[in-house]
Order: sequence, then structure tokens, then C-alpha cells
Amino acid sequence: MSIKVGVIEDHKIFRKRITELLSFYNEIQLVFSVEKAEACLNYLEKGENKPDVLLMDIELPGLSGIEATFQIKEKHAEIDIIMFTVFEDDERIFQSIQVGATGYLLKDEPIEQVVASIKEVRKGGAPISPTIARKLMGMVSTMEK
Repeated sequence: MSIKVGVIEDHKIFRKRITELLSFYNEIQLVFSVEKAEACLNYLEKGENKPDVLLMDIELPGLSGIEATFQIKEKHAEIDIIMFTVFEDDERIFQSIQVGATGYLLKDEPIEQVVASIKEVRKGGAPISPTIARKLMGMVSTMEK
């Protein structure tokens, strides 16, 4: 059974590249690829062929990926959202987790890792790029002191 995936990415070349790479994996079914969070919300409102997982860029024109994640999780709690970004700053990581993101990957991850992360999140895991995991560990240890 394939995992239905939606991509929200404003960088046209990167969006095209990631959608092409995902198409090589039989276990992934790309249901949409859009440049704005608003387009994703409109797609979800139609209710047809809903994705299981969203790869969500944080820095989007208009509605941010963090705000979109919050809105999506309010209405579609069953959809897993992996933040897919170039940003490693603590505030964005923390905000993403607070609004319901289930994973946080950097865009320089190899496609094999992205696909493994999509599978992992569907099995109940929380995929995180190693450098982000280290930042999170540092954030938690700082909070405990």
C-alpha cells in the first residue's frame, strides 16, 4: 500500500526536483505539489485523495508553514506533517513541534532519507535530521537547568 504525500514548497526548482525524485519510489504516491500553504488548505478542503504525509516548507509566501501546520492539524489531525526546511534555528524548531509537526528534516537530506522518514512517520515515529536532533537535545538540557 502506497503512502500518499503532498509537497508544499515555494522554490520552484526544488519543488520540481523533490517531486521527480519521489516519483521513483513505488511506495510513495504524490497527490499534490503546491507552492503556497493556501493552495494546500484549499486542496484539503475538497476532501479528495487526502495525503497521509505533508512535506511542509517553513518559509512560504503568505501563510507560513508553521501557521499552515497549526490550521491543518486542527482539522486533519490524522495527517502527519514533516517540516522540510533549510532552517535550523531553535525558535522555528520549537514552534513547529508546538503546532503539531511530527518530523523536522533539512532539505539537504538524501532522497533515501526523506522516503525513510515518510515511512517512519507513518509507523508512529518522529523523524528528525541528526543536526536538528542535537539542537533539540541541547534545548531540552538547557530547559532542565
